[in-house]
Formats: sequence, structure tokens, C-alpha cells
Amino acid sequence: MCERRAEYRIRAPSVSEWVRRPTVCPRRSRADAWGCDQPRRICHRPVTTGRDWMLLHVHAEVYNVRQASKGSLVKKELRRRLRAVLTAIPPETLQERSRLAAERLFGDPEYQRAEVMMIYLALPWEVDTTAIVLQAWQDMKRVVAPQVSWDCRQIMPIEINNLDDDVAHNRLGFREPIRGLPIPVELIDLVIVPGLGFDDRGNRLGRGRGFYDRFLSKPNFHGTSCGFVLESQLVDSIPSVPHDVKIDMLVTDEAVRRFGS
Repeated sequence: MCERRAEYRIRAPSVSEWVRRPTVCPRRSRADAWGCDQPRRICHRPVTTGRDWMLLHVHAEVYNVRQASKGSLVKKELRRRLRAVLTAIPPETLQERSRLAAERLFGDPEYQRAEVMMIYLALPWEVDTTAIVLQAWQDMKRVVAPQVSWDCRQIMPIEINNLDDDVAHNRLGFREPIRGLPIPVELIDLVIVPGLGFDDRGNRLGRGRGFYDRFLSKPNFHGTSCGFVLESQLVDSIPSVPHDVKIDMLVTDEAVRRFGS
């Protein structure tokens, strides 16, 4: 069912409502104004104190302010289909294709230049990033993993030095750092971005919570954002809205794509 959220908003009456509504002149009593069937004349005298009645009545109404748009329905269906595609891949096939994608990344200048990398820690059905983390340490790079602040709805980049001791599953089943130093966003050179799907224009389909959109749009982030998925996760088009952030490049098990700004 489409998600709807009810919020209270203040709405001024329309012109027709304004004209129809009985309006009280300060020179007439309230009983006279509301008890008589004769047309009420509108008083334009400024209303200031006490018994004066305001000409403009403001009403609070309940609106369904979030109607499911066509784009959101398309995204919902794409998420369902792409999750089905990923969960249908045998684990050994997923590992092999993850390895091929990682090897393509290692040959890219964006990876080779990076000194600090933020790398997502994959779920069992996602493209595995373990090889990237291990190779980055071997190449003397600093590795940062995202830690989610659910209260602030933000990602905090935390440096990790070990996948066993520095990482654990949170209450939702995601792996994230449990200790380590926070790293300033401006020091991060390359972010490996997860996604359920991407298109050829750099649009990304995430899980729908907007954590990476908020992180990548930070004014002090000047690094490169790199999607990391299987070729089978590419789709023709992903609907986007102004707050969606496009990635700079995309690495899959078959190709490397770069997108203009």
C-alpha cells in the first residue's frame, strides 16, 4: 500500500470562502452578526483589540501531504525486482563476480590515488566488498566504514583496522564499526557506494532512507563516489528527485563507467 502521512498545516480561506463567511463589523454585536439572515457587509476597519473579530479566519486542516507519485511506485517495484535478482544468485557465483568487480576497481586511477576510502560492509546478498577492504590495507590506505546514526539519520565515517574486532552486526543486521576514530568527511578521497540498482546516467536506487544522498551532498565532501554492483543490477532508467545525488563512477564485474558532473 502506498505510504501516506497525515500532517497538520495552516490554510487561509479562499476568496469565495471569505466572501461567503459571515464577517463581523466591530460596530455590530456578535449576536446580531450571526443571528440575522440579512447579508453581512464586510468591514475593512482594522481589527485591533478585545471584541473585534478578525476578518481573515485561518483554519487548520488535515492533509495527506505525501501522495505516492509515479516515480516512487516505479522505485518500489524496481527494489522488489532487483532484490529478487540478487537473492537468486548462488553464493559462489556472487563471490566470483564480486572478485571480478574488485579487480576492475583496483586498476582505476581513482582507487590508486585514494589515501582514505570509505567502503560499505556488504550484506550476504550484496556484492562483497571484503576484497576491497583487504587490498586497501595492503596498499597502505586508510579504510573507513559507515556507522549509521539512526537518531540523526546520518552516516558517520569511522576508521577500522580489523574486520573481526572493529566490526559487529547492529540491531537491524547490518555490519558497522563498533570502535574506531571518526574521520573528517573532507579527508575521504573515495566512497564505495552500495545500491540495489543504477542506470547509465549515474542515478542510484538505494534502500530508500537517503543516508548516502545526505552524506554525498555534504559541502565538505570533495572525493569521488563510486557505485559497486553487478552488471545485472543496471536498469534503463531510475526516477530521480532533486535531493537524489548522482554518483561519479560505477564499477561492475563487466565494465567501468564514469559520469559527467
